[in-house]
Amino acid sequence: PRGTKYSAREDMALVKAWTHVSEDPVRGANQKKTALAQRLRDRFVLSGPKTGDADVAKKDFHPKRWTGRAPADLFRRAKDLIKQAKSLDGKHRQVLKKKKKKKK
Repeated sequence: PRGTKYSAREDMALVKAWTHVSEDPVRGANQKKTALAQRLRDRFVLSGPKTGDADVAKKDFHPKRWTGRAPADLFRRAKDLIKQAKSLDGKHRQVLKKKKKKKK
């Protein structure tokens, strides 16, 4: 069975965690996939809800939801989000190029 869908809050935290982990100057870009996935999960959980947070009652911000995500699942989701962002950026650049040509 599939897991719970990711919320927008989780997606944002995951992208921030990916950026932090993948751009770590000490570990560099040559990290093994399993180690990178585990560090990603650790950073993701760290940015999640803490006991006593006012938002913990919200369904998408429950601590078990965040800590229950497997490293491999988070890794896959992060890669999907990065791919979507790059695609969107490419489309945005095409639109800007077309607008620039029309002005000439």
